[in-house]
Amino acid sequence: MDKVKMGKFLTQLRNDKNLRQQDEAEIFQVSPQAISKWESGESVPDIGTLEKLSNFYKVGIDEIINGEIMNPNANVSTVVVARNPSMEDRGIGKPFYGAFIYSMSAIVLALILSLFPYIPFSAYPGYGSVVTVVFNFYQVLFSSTGSLTALVWLIALLFLASACMSIGLWLSPKRRHAFWLWEFWLALANMALNLFLFVTLVSASFTTYHPVLLQTGSIILTIFSVAYFVLFITLPITKKRTFCPKKEVVKNRPIER
Repeated sequence: MDKVKMGKFLTQLRNDKNLRQQDEAEIFQVSPQAISKWESGESVPDIGTLEKLSNFYKVGIDEIINGEIMNPNANVSTVVVARNPSMEDRGIGKPFYGAFIYSMSAIVLALILSLFPYIPFSAYPGYGSVVTVVFNFYQVLFSSTGSLTALVWLIALLFLASACMSIGLWLSPKRRHAFWLWEFWLALANMALNLFLFVTLVSASFTTYHPVLLQTGSIILTIFSVAYFVLFITLPITKKRTFCPKKEVVKNRPIER
């Protein structure tokens, strides 16, 4: 085995997909230092990582080891084809399971936050008396009517739809780009409407004779929607580069020897 030749071949495979060493490290759940050592010939990937590299780059394991394309008509190694592919071989699981866990955890947290005091509604049943009823997010959805309820329903549905897109990220290797974009735009719309609702409620509190004091739940849910979107586009397990690498560019250059 020529480790240097193998390293140059791995470098070419990575460059052909316009990936950085950091990007590849995140995809294969290893350190950037490990990628650097592979490509410099200081070390080689273990058999499990070789199988992941083979499936990701559509080359045979033996071709990676030899550092060159041995049979242009073959897409995968016979070592991989000879057995039933596992979930990870089919692109399901690492590193994509993180997106599923992230979004499902967000749904659970949103359900918990929906029970917090959300906003008080004041009524004036008689002269000199004021009755204030505090609603939580759940009660606004199911125990009230009007434009506010419709807006809250839209916010809730947008959030649930965006979170459920992560199931597609986890299970559908061929459509991850589309699922990521759908989750991005749905989460962005959810955040925008949450901010709009928050600003509307704050504005309303200054235009009434009896100011409406925003409750803990409305503030936390607004912060949560912003944090959910920001984390989605920045965390390695959910950010765009993990699921939407740059379009592959075919480069007709020989492998350096």
